[in-house]
Amino acid sequence: MRSPGRPLGWRPTIRPCAWFALLATATAQAHVIPFELLAPVGAGNRSDGGVTLQWSDGPDPGGTATVWFYASRRTIAPFEYPRADAGVFIGNAAIADSTNVLRWNGAGLDAGCYQPFAIVSDPMDTNVHVAGGNFTLVDGPNVPPSIWITSHVSQPVAADGTFTLRWMVDDDDASTVTLRRFDPTGAEAIIAQGITMPAGGGQGAYVVDLKPLPARQTVYFHAEVVSADGRRCDAFWPGFLFTTQSYDAGIDAGTDAGTSPDDGGFAPDASADAGPSVAEAPRGCGCGAAHGALLAASLPLSVLIRRRGHRRPSGLGACRDKNSNASRQ
Repeated sequence: MRSPGRPLGWRPTIRPCAWFALLATATAQAHVIPFELLAPVGAGNRSDGGVTLQWSDGPDPGGTATVWFYASRRTIAPFEYPRADAGVFIGNAAIADSTNVLRWNGAGLDAGCYQPFAIVSDPMDTNVHVAGGNFTLVDGPNVPPSIWITSHVSQPVAADGTFTLRWMVDDDDASTVTLRRFDPTGAEAIIAQGITMPAGGGQGAYVVDLKPLPARQTVYFHAEVVSADGRRCDAFWPGFLFTTQSYDAGIDAGTDAGTSPDDGGFAPDASADAGPSVAEAPRGCGCGAAHGALLAASLPLSVLIRRRGHRRPSGLGACRDKNSNASRQ
């Protein structure tokens, strides 16, 4: 018996964009190799030149995938593709090699903090993975500062519409911290500045009021530390917030309940409010906002917390085998 209200011969139709989304998803799942940079993590990874990278990766049945490692002198923005030719080349390894540890001699480079990233490439696909921390190259007794935002990617938004941003500073001298928020276009706004940190660094926290933000806005948090001698380091939070509706009487925190290959197996904490879900349209599809449109209409304001995933890089012409001071262990 046919469903009432549906004419004889009725069948569902899928717009071209939806077909593209299904095809893109199937292709990505067929070729994306699971990969995650495990070290370095956070701030305070000091070194006089020797740096160790550690990672986990998935199977490569064809034996054709290679990972290329780079280090960026500035933190990598989540709304930009890191370019291979904009980073310091560290080394490369075959995914089929099970060692998953690479030691690199960075002696001779400028002192300061560096954020590693990896480009995993095979004949079918290329993906970028960013380390969850940075390392600090030291050139003498005066150690450059480093900073990392430590708020968990599944940390819920408080019921009063605030979000507590936490960070860690590693600096022998006194320093100051500036907090900013960015949108996907790169537009920025200062949240707070001149936050003093004592000599030796340590933990810091600041409560960010999200209520003044407009609806349907993606928010990235950024922190920068400046030492007494003027040297600096910056970092982006590994997650982002998405405001779905304007503020009325309260706020609900949501997490992305799905786990995709590009989030390293991330799943929200069991204690987090499940909140609304978002369907993300593929880039360039034109059938919806970049961060989704299927949102619960009954909530006064919901903020979706998600972890940043892969970014497809540009400028991969620099991904070639070069001489490097890196060695597999």
